Amino acid sequence: MNRPFAHRTAAILVALAALVPLVGRGVTSSAGPTFHFALIGDLPYTAADSANLPALVADINNDPDVLFVAHAGDIKDGTTTCASPELQARFDKFQQFDDAFWYTPGDNEWTDCHRATPGSNPLDRLAALRSIFYPNPAQTTGGTPRAVVSQATYPAPSAFVENTMFHEQCISFGAIHLVGSGNGTEAWVGETAQQTLDRQAAVAARSAADVAWIDTVFDAAVARGSKGVFLLMQAAPSTSAPFAAVRAKITTRAQAFGKPVILAHGDGHVYTVTPSYLGLANVTRWETYGAAGATSKWMNVAVDCDSPTLFSQTTVITGTTPTTTSSSSTTTTVPGAPFTIGVADANAPAVRLDPTDGAATSVQG
Repeated sequence: MNRPFAHRTAAILVALAALVPLVGRGVTSSAGPTFHFALIGDLPYTAADSANLPALVADINNDPDVLFVAHAGDIKDGTTTCASPELQARFDKFQQFDDAFWYTPGDNEWTDCHRATPGSNPLDRLAALRSIFYPNPAQTTGGTPRAVVSQATYPAPSAFVENTMFHEQCISFGAIHLVGSGNGTEAWVGETAQQTLDRQAAVAARSAADVAWIDTVFDAAVARGSKGVFLLMQAAPSTSAPFAAVRAKITTRAQAFGKPVILAHGDGHVYTVTPSYLGLANVTRWETYGAAGATSKWMNVAVDCDSPTLFSQTTVITGTTPTTTSSSSTTTTVPGAPFTIGVADANAPAVRLDPTDGAATSVQG
């Protein structure tokens, strides 16, 4: 065996062992071959969605089978203030989830803050976001935090507290800080020469950290014998230059892994399912609902460790989940969309396929 790989694998197993005490209590883990979690993103944007957020939270809380809530970034729209009190207020609302709240940053809450009202320094806002949303690198937030491994502490101390990893039964989960606006390469409004250097250095460092973390997640999945990997990020790893390194690394590792991989993201605001993503039969891309009206529904993800496909998901309309505490109660669900949505390439616009005549209609995000 390659000696560096053997040492890295041993270190990963030690890190995985650190998760056992919390998972073993049954508070953050489930019994049986199937478990569920909620997937949301790009919300709340509008005043109406902010007002409806408690209803969304309550609906997810009503489902006793949901173990945690995954948010794919963008906790507000791109024009509103990025001031710390606003970020704190948004954080506090998400803490009303009874379950763990697992979150990866979006561009609206830091990258795009230079063009918000009022404008602010994106890197300053990223520092504030990290301090608010990641108070403890060893666990998520939410009503029932669950243990995670963070890149802030593993394999060596770093600033990237938001890149996290945990495992539930047969699945390894990893959050990757990949955002829209060209993955943070967009020049800031009124940017100075020094700010250009600061922005470029931050992008390079974060991209390198993401690439390394993807290796860490897949190394851990292989070391523990996971049947599948679920990656959470805000932006799709398109073929454009700012995303190339992350896209290439995911492609290489997913191909070698050879088992089901879900790549879940937001940013485009169009619910999308793309099988054989990245040209690999074992990779599926899911894009969450987002923007106006996004709090009216959520994605209920089921993982069946006895199924060869592992992952499935349905859309739940907010307000339809019974308030009973029995896991055997029936949850009203609807298909992920009234018609199939497919995207052949990460750079192509989403198209909806009309079920009556098969005609494709362009969809704007």
